[in-house]
Amino acid sequence: MVEDEPTLRETLAWNLEQDGYGVVTAADGRAALDRFRDARPDLVVLDLMLPEIPGTDVCRIIRQESETPIIMLTAKDSEIDKIVGLELGADDYVTKPFSLPELQARIRALLRRSEARVVVPGPSIVDLGRVQVDLAGHRLLRDGDELPIRPKAFELL
Repeated sequence: MVEDEPTLRETLAWNLEQDGYGVVTAADGRAALDRFRDARPDLVVLDLMLPEIPGTDVCRIIRQESETPIIMLTAKDSEIDKIVGLELGADDYVTKPFSLPELQARIRALLRRSEARVVVPGPSIVDLGRVQVDLAGHRLLRDGDELPIRPKAFELL
């Protein structure tokens, strides 16, 4: 969960943890990308107005690397902001102020849809000598080092 306002970040994280989710938080765009790459979360809740790297750029970068569902949670409520957010790759767009039960329902719905399309039979790592394909993590590795690969290219692989 990426939110620069500490009280909101902590409150949301606490509520999501009470719902049984493991929550990783970040207060700025750079930390968000680092934590995303380390934790490989099932879903990202992303504010747009962030220090370091704007949320729009974070969304675009995550979408280049993964098909992880993204919910934009932001005070930017104009129609054009919503369109841009969704076109950049967000799966949902929630404006502040927001209803916590509604956000929780949206999270559950996105997780249901994303879990339905993730079916990986057999081993999760396919070893091809110097190259390994991590099917569960959607990663390509050469000699243990991760290679950049776009979601569509991985799907074709």
